[in-house]
Amino acid sequence: MVQDRADINLSAARGVANREVSMKRGHGATDFLQFVDGKAIGTIEAKPEGHTLSGVEEQSAKYDRGVPAGLPAWKSPLPRTPARSTAVRFALEQQSVLKPFAESVVGCFGEWMMDKAKAGVIFTPEQLAWLNLIRDHIATTTSMDVEDFDYAPFLQHDGLARHTRFSAQLCPRCWRN
Repeated sequence: MVQDRADINLSAARGVANREVSMKRGHGATDFLQFVDGKAIGTIEAKPEGHTLSGVEEQSAKYDRGVPAGLPAWKSPLPRTPARSTAVRFALEQQSVLKPFAESVVGCFGEWMMDKAKAGVIFTPEQLAWLNLIRDHIATTTSMDVEDFDYAPFLQHDGLARHTRFSAQLCPRCWRN
């Protein structure tokens, strides 16, 4: 449901997008602030067709860090939007083909897995399942922070404790140093 800033009602629907929301002082106003279950989850910076994307990533990042105090958010700063990141990389010619970010992550992960297999690394089914959870998280959020292990789906699988165990198994030298 899309609402005007004067008509903000975060209970009106499970998913709400508010137009022209003023962010914290010095952070401007985002074209749309998205909410799920009453908490901010992301911003959208709309541009007309043909508008150059230079500067949009910085502008959007400023909005992501500028959620007004007292406004509930799932995470602070707000997570980056994969589609926005992909569009910016394409516009900056860092990516020659515009394709979904998740598809790029899956492709890079597949290449990494092949490199590991060529090097003789064999993952247990449990390790592979964990790596797939991380891959899927990055594909939908564009990043991975240690705090993410405190949330679903990682928390249901022992969160940071499991990650620490697997990291030590996958790179024992790293943990000794």
